[in-house]
Amino acid sequence: MNKPGVAASENATNTVEERSMSIINKPPEMVKREYDWQEPVAQAVEKSAAFIQSTPDHVVNSALKMVICKEAEFRRWRKQQQSNSERKEGTVPSKAAKA
Repeated sequence: MNKPGVAASENATNTVEERSMSIINKPPEMVKREYDWQEPVAQAVEKSAAFIQSTPDHVVNSALKMVICKEAEFRRWRKQQQSNSERKEGTVPSKAAKA
């Protein structure tokens, strides 16, 4: 599909990209959980959702992602847990195998 005013080489590149990349991505998997919230927190979540015209679930997911991504100590701990788990499962190559 050639686009007017675009060089042929750009059209070829765009066509390949258009075929290999979807504009709309699959939504992340959602799981049901139940948590007890302090009343002021629950109210703030609901008001925030109304303010941005979204859902409380979206507000909580977004807020937690921001907090967790910024918490360096948690990231270090999580990485250590993953490394320990991989060693137990034998999925990490040994030093001898790397040499």
